[in-house]
Amino acid sequence: LDGTLDWNNPLEPVAGNNTLQQRNSQMIDYFVAKAQEGQPTGEQREWRFNFITNYTFREGLLKNFQFGGAARWQDEYSSGYPLIEDGGFIKPDIKNAYKTEAYTSIDLTFGYRKKILDNVDWRMQINVRNIQNWDNKDLEVSRYQPDGSAARVRYSPPRQIFLTNTFRF
Repeated sequence: LDGTLDWNNPLEPVAGNNTLQQRNSQMIDYFVAKAQEGQPTGEQREWRFNFITNYTFREGLLKNFQFGGAARWQDEYSSGYPLIEDGGFIKPDIKNAYKTEAYTSIDLTFGYRKKILDNVDWRMQINVRNIQNWDNKDLEVSRYQPDGSAARVRYSPPRQIFLTNTFRF
């Protein structure tokens, strides 16, 4: 009957998923896993780079002040697949995966260091993480539906500001 029977009640008229639809929905995960063999893992970024720098003034008006920064770049990743029909089966098109955008985060640090008492090194530092998301409203798609629309979104990591004091004896 070429898959047109109701999966849950084969003797009645079709009211839910027919057997063909049920088979395809159960097999899609299998076809994704089989098609990904030998491919990079989905939702995993292939490349990532970190750059960190710091500078401390050793003399002059800004003596003992320091500033620095960091940049973190993350590559795009596969986050969903369009569907194609192949021999009566609905399969994911692994070669034409939907990709997320690459992502860059920027951090800044400002600090001051001074000897206090005879043997205590005091350091105060302000760290600002994810300065690119200052208003905490950036959204990013982390998963796509087979039609290319967003299936799952999340807020990007928020801007955070930390003040730390360190005492070394």
